[in-house]
Amino acid sequence: MKLKLPISIMMLFVSYQSLAQSDHIYVSGRNILGPCGDTLILKGVNYAPYNWGGDPSELRIDQIGRTNANAVRLMWYKDHPDPDVNANYDNLETAG
Repeated sequence: MKLKLPISIMMLFVSYQSLAQSDHIYVSGRNILGPCGDTLILKGVNYAPYNWGGDPSELRIDQIGRTNANAVRLMWYKDHPDPDVNANYDNLETAG
């Protein structure tokens, strides 16, 4: 009987740890966690060239890359009259 309690506690801890780790990014409380359970800190830029006079041909991916940002917040349009806009967003994704 004395051995069952520590084993039960250990099994509970092991099962909790396996649930905590995932193969995707997820939220736990106020933290964003990566697949290994590490806390992710987003360092990003806002980029909305189409509303404030920007030209779709001037995406400036290289300048965004120099900021060492790991997140880019983009204005997204369901339907945009310029077909190059979606192509430019694809270029951002390709640039990593």
